[in-house]
Amino acid sequence: MNLEAFDRAVTLHQSPRKLMHVRVLDGSYSLAVVWVGGARGVISLEKMIKSNGNFSILSNPDFFAKCAIIDDGWSLGWPGDISIGWDQLLM
Repeated sequence: MNLEAFDRAVTLHQSPRKLMHVRVLDGSYSLAVVWVGGARGVISLEKMIKSNGNFSILSNPDFFAKCAIIDDGWSLGWPGDISIGWDQLLM
């Protein structure tokens, strides 16, 4: 593990992020998120969807749009037990 990756891993471990709001952005595999505490960002899941067969169902725009906050704010989920934890969103 290089130093930059180590620093990032330590930072993520020290500052867990609960999600407060998520909105699917039309025409993309991106989500606008708001974290507890007010931090905001846009997260693209396109690379994850295209490179990981477990997430291929999310390539359907209608299915992707069913995204919701689950696990008391610690994850995003879709029907059929598909979920992505807060730490994966920051990678």
